[in-house]
Amino acid sequence: MNNSTHIYQKVAFSLFVILVLTFSSCTQSADLMATSPEDSPGYLKSGKLITAEYTCNPKSVPFIAGQINEVGVVSLSVNPDNGNVIVSVTTQDEWAFKSIQLFIGNEAQLPVNNGGNPQIGNFPVNMRFQGYRTTFGYELVTDANSISIDDEGRAYIIIAVHADVDKLDKNGRVLQSESAWMDGTRITSRRSWASYYRYYLMPCGAQPQP
Repeated sequence: MNNSTHIYQKVAFSLFVILVLTFSSCTQSADLMATSPEDSPGYLKSGKLITAEYTCNPKSVPFIAGQINEVGVVSLSVNPDNGNVIVSVTTQDEWAFKSIQLFIGNEAQLPVNNGGNPQIGNFPVNMRFQGYRTTFGYELVTDANSISIDDEGRAYIIIAVHADVDKLDKNGRVLQSESAWMDGTRITSRRSWASYYRYYLMPCGAQPQP
């Protein structure tokens, strides 16, 4: 296979992904910014995320608190029925959260201040709960504007997940409080360890990303 054919195939795949996601987003009744959590099909109410019968392109990423403590996992996948990205967060070892903030899009859309630090209050999904949660799930509408293409022609989106987490004893008393981020690439080098994750979009049935 010559180099020009290889490049053509990469570009064709990227265009295919964009077309599929664009079509999927057009069939939704509302975009991410306009959808209330209670109305979303992925909103978690009783411990079970209501999604399609199966998902594809699964990926698990550590959820890190205080820069060093792995307090849970963020699971990513794609709903094959509509191309939306499903994000679920599960904590472990007596860690729990009362609020969570989630961003999906490209780097240019990530809300940051003049210093480059993320403004989590402006993340599209910003939820506070009545009590502690150890599991949360959300299905996010993706569209062509949220997709980026890397130097190798691969389509991807940026996902950032933040939560303030507490470690509780068996009586519910707080033993430790930390800020937690989904592991990944630092958003800025200026003292903050906030991070985002680059999630590559692949057709269902393709080999999972490394």
